[in-house]
Amino acid sequence: MTTKQRHPILLVLVSVLFVVVTLLLSVAVEVVSAQQRSEDEINNMESLFELERRTNPKVLEEAGKFGTAMTIGSWHHYNYYENYHQYNIDNEKSYYHLEKSRIFLEFALQMYRWQLTSGLQSPAWIARMKSLIYSLQTKYNEIVQQITESSSSGDNNRGGDDDDADADAAACDDTDAAATATTTNSCLIKSDDNDDEQQIDWTDPIFLRVGYDNDPVVIESHKLIFFPIPKNANTQFKILFRRMMGYHHHSEDNNNNNNNNNNNKSMRQAEIDDWNDLDKVWDPLRNGLSYLGQYSRKQQQEFMLSDEWTRAVFVRDPLERLVSAYKFTSLAQEHPNEPNSVIGGTIKQNCCSMNRVRPHGDSVKNPHCLKLPSYTIPVTETNFPFDTFVKHFLPNCFDFHWTPQSNRMSPASWKLINFVGHFDSLKDDTHNLLKRIGAYDEFGRSGWGSNNESIFETNEARHATNTSSSKIEEIWKQYYFRPPSNNNSDDSSATMSEVGSLALDFYRKDYDFVVTNSTTSLFRRIPPIVIG
Repeated sequence: MTTKQRHPILLVLVSVLFVVVTLLLSVAVEVVSAQQRSEDEINNMESLFELERRTNPKVLEEAGKFGTAMTIGSWHHYNYYENYHQYNIDNEKSYYHLEKSRIFLEFALQMYRWQLTSGLQSPAWIARMKSLIYSLQTKYNEIVQQITESSSSGDNNRGGDDDDADADAAACDDTDAAATATTTNSCLIKSDDNDDEQQIDWTDPIFLRVGYDNDPVVIESHKLIFFPIPKNANTQFKILFRRMMGYHHHSEDNNNNNNNNNNNKSMRQAEIDDWNDLDKVWDPLRNGLSYLGQYSRKQQQEFMLSDEWTRAVFVRDPLERLVSAYKFTSLAQEHPNEPNSVIGGTIKQNCCSMNRVRPHGDSVKNPHCLKLPSYTIPVTETNFPFDTFVKHFLPNCFDFHWTPQSNRMSPASWKLINFVGHFDSLKDDTHNLLKRIGAYDEFGRSGWGSNNESIFETNEARHATNTSSSKIEEIWKQYYFRPPSNNNSDDSSATMSEVGSLALDFYRKDYDFVVTNSTTSLFRRIPPIVIG
């Protein structure tokens, strides 16, 4: 082997060694850093974290906030075990550190899992974090086990009186108080709730208010928890929920005088207004909707476990949804209501950090970005065809528009879903959902579209991409299968293309996913290649 041949191998080995050493050092530094911080410093970090979390949930999108929560939780975990647990000291202060470590390590795990599916972090970052997350999860599991054992043995060893217990219960009813309470046993898992608590995966990011579609929408008036999934009629459902919550932003609302004709016209105008300002509909800071992450832990538990509540999700054939995602992110304007918005700006920004200042974005670090034209050049099916998207972006860019739907929540949370609707029967399933929660006559029967019809009367969601929701097999045939070899129309002679195989491998988990208490797949239509 020549010197020139050895150099690339040596460089690879050195690079791998560097990554491993960096990861180990980062874990060690984090532990030491948490241990060496003063109590005043930790208290200041907690106060700032809570202030930012309450006033601007977008700060939780920053990877640094994950580190802050991890540091705070690790500090309390260290103090609990070093100063109390190893000496069998069981008092107010020990439980204070125990509960604080639970709260902030829970935040850290929620934020990591959200980063995992949101597309904000690169695959390399996620790979580097695996060992650290395993350590955090182990710590968290130990804490939850300790809390469970302590609550099962009763509160006698902790001291306190009934007034303290009442104060703790009140703190548990308030999210902010629960996270910043100074009482030691606030929000501890009570023994009566242990069975229920064990049904809930509190590290699931659905309990965290962050992002656009991370935590589900809550309609308290009809006891509905709705888990939106991008590209599954998400926009239309949010317009429906805005209507259910009384958001009609136009002047006709104030002048309808309870006249049905005017009221129908008013609702139609509200629908038009929403479609003309989609950023308002999508943005949780503007759309006026309530989200699960805004509620206290006690309320979240009720919403997720009570038989009186409907927990609904709508799913869509994964391969068809991928086509819709391609058209929306690559062939449509980034901001539909802005005339100068770039066609294909969504995928350029989300996957390659392209913008007008950096028209080529991260193309040097991410070679797949070279497949896209520069930022201001519109994307077309010619300069960025579907097969290029699947081959180069599906495996290299995490984006919530095409994230597998089975990853929408943790397996424990999926078990609590009690209504699953399907995109290919959108009208019927939506009507059934609204009838189930007692909202069909008021919000679903009429007042939609130009003809004052029922919601989803055409059985298709309105999308900028205009992807049909009723012809899944045609989508498969057009994008994923080779034409039949014998020139006949018999589907049995068609074979899946390379692009089809890649996409199917990506969504294999979705097609294999079984609905709770059922033996059938989450998706009712399955490509023939899956069955064979």
